[in-house]
Amino acid sequence: MRNCWNCRRRRVKCDGLRPHCGKCQVIGAECLGYGKLITWINGIASRGHMKDRTFHEPAPPISHLHPWNQNLENGLKYVNYVITPGDGSFAVNHRPDVAPVISIPKALTDPIFQDIPHDARELIDYYGQSICSSIMMVDGLQNPYRDVISLVGASKAVANAIMAVASCHAIHSKAGYPVFLNPAGRSFDISTISEINRSIIFKQKALAYLADAISEPLEEAKTYILATITLLMLLELYEGGAGPWRVHLEGAKQLLDAETADDGIRSPRMIRNMLEELAIFDIFGSAFIQHSPQTMPLSTRLTASDRDTMFSLSGLGCPMQILTAIESVNLQWRAWAEYGISDAPTLCGSPSQLLSTALVDIIQFDAEEWTDQIFDACPNQCSLPRGYVLQLSMIWKLSAEIYTSHLLSQVMGHANSRPQVLQLIAAINSFDSVTKVTRFLLWPVFIVGAESTCFENRQWALTLLDKIWQIAYFANAKTAAIVLKDMWKKKDMELQDTDIPSLAGKIILITGGNSGLGLETARQLLKHEPSRIFLACRSKAKFDQAVNELRQQGSSTDAVSFLALDLASLSSIKSAAKEFQSSSTRLDILVNNAGIMMTPEGLTEEGYEIQIGTNHMGHAFLTHLLLPTLEETTKTNPDVRIVFVSSMGESMSPKNPYQFDQFKTTMSSFSTQSRYAISKLANVHYAAALAERYPKIKVISIHPGVVHTNLTAPIISSSLIIGTITRLVMSLIAVDSAKGALNQLWAMTDPKAETGVFYHPVGMTGKGSKLSQDKDAREKLWEWTQQEIRQHLG
Repeated sequence: MRNCWNCRRRRVKCDGLRPHCGKCQVIGAECLGYGKLITWINGIASRGHMKDRTFHEPAPPISHLHPWNQNLENGLKYVNYVITPGDGSFAVNHRPDVAPVISIPKALTDPIFQDIPHDARELIDYYGQSICSSIMMVDGLQNPYRDVISLVGASKAVANAIMAVASCHAIHSKAGYPVFLNPAGRSFDISTISEINRSIIFKQKALAYLADAISEPLEEAKTYILATITLLMLLELYEGGAGPWRVHLEGAKQLLDAETADDGIRSPRMIRNMLEELAIFDIFGSAFIQHSPQTMPLSTRLTASDRDTMFSLSGLGCPMQILTAIESVNLQWRAWAEYGISDAPTLCGSPSQLLSTALVDIIQFDAEEWTDQIFDACPNQCSLPRGYVLQLSMIWKLSAEIYTSHLLSQVMGHANSRPQVLQLIAAINSFDSVTKVTRFLLWPVFIVGAESTCFENRQWALTLLDKIWQIAYFANAKTAAIVLKDMWKKKDMELQDTDIPSLAGKIILITGGNSGLGLETARQLLKHEPSRIFLACRSKAKFDQAVNELRQQGSSTDAVSFLALDLASLSSIKSAAKEFQSSSTRLDILVNNAGIMMTPEGLTEEGYEIQIGTNHMGHAFLTHLLLPTLEETTKTNPDVRIVFVSSMGESMSPKNPYQFDQFKTTMSSFSTQSRYAISKLANVHYAAALAERYPKIKVISIHPGVVHTNLTAPIISSSLIIGTITRLVMSLIAVDSAKGALNQLWAMTDPKAETGVFYHPVGMTGKGSKLSQDKDAREKLWEWTQQEIRQHLG
């Protein structure tokens, strides 16, 4: 049913809010729900001794409100029900201005829920139906989140924590975005605000009752405390994972420390299952966040027998051996954070020996044997096929191997190779359609993102994190994406500073060097002390503006020189080449970076279509004029390079791109997108042809990625609709110039860059279109271009 019973009776359109309608809240009426409305009448039996008999339940006495049940002093006004202390059972009273709900007689209700009203029961049922089964790999006998439902009648802290979790999950499923992360530009409707307020109040009540339980010296209070802590940490995952989960975890450790001082805790099954969940929080949370103060892992509080039975397939599907290895690595990482790598205490041997041992244990882990053990131990509990379980164990093995290798590389002081990242991506992709498994892979996906340097792998990680959010509504997945973006920004800056070798004595020329990618490239290269960088741009005013910007960013500009160049004029290109050769006898790196994109119809000074004439013909003519200087430089420097900045837009070229008879027209029969694509395809083809003919020079073409630059200005100004769409798309997928310049910086300096190759960011081959690899088209373009160059030289 789409409408609740109240809205049906009032003949209004229901908003469909779960567990109860928001419109009922606005008018102060109790929502009767969406299911069948049960009405009890006298004489439901037509015969026998129950004929004409019914049940008459006295109304429960109204208890005085506990101080924690009043509206809190934070401006929150809406509370649909309040929890009050009664006769030892769970009792709920409604606000006076809310109409009473038709309650199900106690005789037909589980005793635990007899004093809980209809809407509170719906939240607890929502928790049991929609959440418990979704957060455990196997929802069998070892699901602590389902176990705690049995405690709602005895612990108000547990009851409120369950309802806080259910309410948060319901809000996320309705809104479609993590409301507690407060995304910029989001506005909430009245019903969503009411639900948020209610969830916050549930959480505040749970914390208050938790404080009361901690102060009670009752033995059974330990179970309620651990259950509430587990639920509050789960709530942190749903809200965003940036809250006080570490405080809750340290509280659980202190509780266990107070329980025993010798040989660990011996616990019944429910507590043991909760401790398993808390230990998993501890292990994976500690992988990236330092604890203050430093404390031992939670699992060290357990007996050997409890540790042996923990970490089965019921939780995340991570094998015990892998978890143990990650835990030992985390323990060493905590010691490094406190003492430093050289002074950190170790259990045995040096830090490198400890990590090497852990890495060997991970590599030697037998996934086949572990899978067999799982199916032998619980053949009826595992709902996943054996192949999935085997693949899952391999994913965790690869994740732990990458994580440990990363830390080992930091200790040893060498770069960490990343071949396992591609294997891990392939393994996770095998679960693409299995949402039951994908939702548990947040940590492995985060590991992929943290270790990735190429754009495609990073985008893959962000896509998977968003998918995990859409499946499970864990706002922690959104937080992980934010953390990854910050990590990438810092890492990219470090890569630029450390991966670029010394440029002492080298002469570099960058076209379009006054803005965007060209200016960012110059800024990064200046850190490595080149002899001279020529910024080729159309006017001295633009050059001066670029120099001022470099100075404001802290760059020394003594090595920066101006070169007047207009790529739409071959006469300007001749003058620029002549001026350069009079100033320098060598050229180590030529970066053909300048370009225009999707401009209106037009012609260059010599009559070429404006985009083809600027992007291709202008750069080809400049390169041809500078080839003698480049070849002369190879006599003293064996690593001379030419880099053409192309684009993935080359893939949008028409099937017959090179209609040379049209190149000296405005090409009005072609769209501006097609003309741009042809010019960028020509960059790739001309670079490959040039590399073939000049083997002593590395000639490389690159796609920088989708970057925020001024190139999109003509598109945005051409049409309101197209401009709006372009701005929206760029805001979602474009990167800044610092990240966009990485690929051309790599092509200019990395020894692994090969001549004649078209690279996507960063250093990725094989991404170009089929047409970009067409040798016949490439040779036709080369012949036509050389013929045009000869005409203008003559």
